[in-house]
Amino acid sequence: MITRPVTTDSPRHRGRDVASVVAVCVATWLLAIVGCSEPVTTSPGAGDGFGAFDGTGAVTGGDSAGSGDGQGQDTGHGAADAVAADAGSGDVSSPADGSTADGGGAGDAGCADAADCADDQPCTLDTCTATGCTHVADKDGAACEDGDKCTVSDTCAAGVCTGGAAKDCSVASQCATGSCTPSQGCGTVEKAGACDDGSACTTADKCGLGVCEGVFVGCDDGNSCTDDTCNAATGCAHTNLIDDSPCATKKVCNAGVCVAAGTLYAHTSSTLYKLELKTKSFSVVVGNFTFDKSAGSVTDIALDRGNTLYAVTFGDLFVCKSNTAKCSWIMKLPTSFNGLTFVHKGTIFPNHDALIGVANDGGWWHVDYQAAKLTKLGSYGSGYTSSGDAFSVLGVGTFATVVKSGSSGDHLVSVDPKTGKVLKDFGSIGASGLWGFAWWDGVFYGFASNGTVWNINITTGKGSQVSGFTIPKAAWWGAGVSTEAGP
Repeated sequence: MITRPVTTDSPRHRGRDVASVVAVCVATWLLAIVGCSEPVTTSPGAGDGFGAFDGTGAVTGGDSAGSGDGQGQDTGHGAADAVAADAGSGDVSSPADGSTADGGGAGDAGCADAADCADDQPCTLDTCTATGCTHVADKDGAACEDGDKCTVSDTCAAGVCTGGAAKDCSVASQCATGSCTPSQGCGTVEKAGACDDGSACTTADKCGLGVCEGVFVGCDDGNSCTDDTCNAATGCAHTNLIDDSPCATKKVCNAGVCVAAGTLYAHTSSTLYKLELKTKSFSVVVGNFTFDKSAGSVTDIALDRGNTLYAVTFGDLFVCKSNTAKCSWIMKLPTSFNGLTFVHKGTIFPNHDALIGVANDGGWWHVDYQAAKLTKLGSYGSGYTSSGDAFSVLGVGTFATVVKSGSSGDHLVSVDPKTGKVLKDFGSIGASGLWGFAWWDGVFYGFASNGTVWNINITTGKGSQVSGFTIPKAAWWGAGVSTEAGP
């Protein structure tokens, strides 16, 4: 076939232009059907860029040497086959079999590698093949996480992560129960009502905010001489404070009892005892009196406000250690005393206690142990002689046991500490031979030569024998207490 050149302004040429436009549109439509996204463009090629019109109405391929002209040539057949004219590099064609080829893309699979095929399933093997992504069950029995926080030990089975045993959400509490939600996991649900917190130190236990709590029972025993504590297993405990710990005004602790300050002592002619207030006994033996010289039988003792103990025998004065009964000689006594006491400072002397010796005849003597001399201050008065002892305590007064002429039994009297004169006779005590006399924590004690101990009523002067004391076999010879063993 000879192709004739045609001028662009001829009718034939104008008809060919229309046919070319139609062919391009049809080609574009076909490419859209097969999924090609590249637009079809027309551009003049290096050749003539026109197809031949053969008169049959068919459009045959144009110049194959053209580069991207995209137009066919009218052959005169009149059929629009919509075949792309140019087969240059990168052009998209629509072959007769309908397949799609982009010439330089990733291929028809829709994935480039396995990463494009990840399905976020821990139990599958994800791969990319020529036909697309594949997901094959894998890892059976391997550990995995099924996304349910209420299961544990999840494993793969047939490509699916299967939940294991239920998670243990139990709680060791009387006031809460365990619960579980797949999204949150374990939690608790609070309970109300009575409970037992297991402590012996609480009572009325009840649940609150998921916790069992009670009210402290309180262990205060009302005793200022005990340390009150509580042990959750055993409950309250009360431990005695150290002896002589202050517990009130002018009072100290003794064996867990708050007593007047100082210590009450009693003695035989040879042995010193200390009152054990808890058991109300004189079973605490301090020891036998020992002397650095001029040993003898101790007729009485006295304690100053500092609890320093002094003792007299029939002819000498000693200072003794109250914890050992070891005595050191001070002076010779020209007069014998069967009674001995201190009177508080401000009574006879403004700045110090005064030691008073009581003679058998009732004489009231100041014993100046620093100057080693005696001064008689007075006496009980006519008709009274000493039964054996006297005491003077600040805030209580000065008292003595005496023998009254013409009366049976010893009498309780109050005396003037400056002179010893009897101020008041309370009457017969009902006991004789009270050679020891002292006051302690509100009680007047009389110590008899027959080994008995008496409680003397300050109002009536009557005495009653005290039971419960452990009495030594030997006779009492005296007693003593500090001038500040106040109430």
